[in-house]
Amino acid sequence: MSANPTTRVLLVEGDGLVRSLITRLLRRRGLEVVEARDRRQAVEILTSDGPPIDGVILDIDKREPSVPAALEEIRRAAPTARLILTAAWGLDLPPGLTLLLKPYDAAELTLALQRAGL
Repeated sequence: MSANPTTRVLLVEGDGLVRSLITRLLRRRGLEVVEARDRRQAVEILTSDGPPIDGVILDIDKREPSVPAALEEIRRAAPTARLILTAAWGLDLPPGLTLLLKPYDAAELTLALQRAGL
């Protein structure tokens, strides 16, 4: 199943190789992908005058000082965007958020996108 080609997703991933691989998977699914290497760059993109972002895939790594603060910052910058979090460990999340545990494959990514409504 292919997503609407006008659906724009912001992928926030610090590892360039992983970011490139996930971007390819998302594009194969028919999504338009915008890349960010970190949360700061993501917020800049989300608050720019560019086309709206429909979804954000945000990687949370162990160096993130505050997961709730990261979520709040992204939500403030893009209140209507659907949010998927990726992490190498389990997180306690508020209801309505999708968590994708690393490592994940294309089928798991597709399922997370569907759960998030993307």
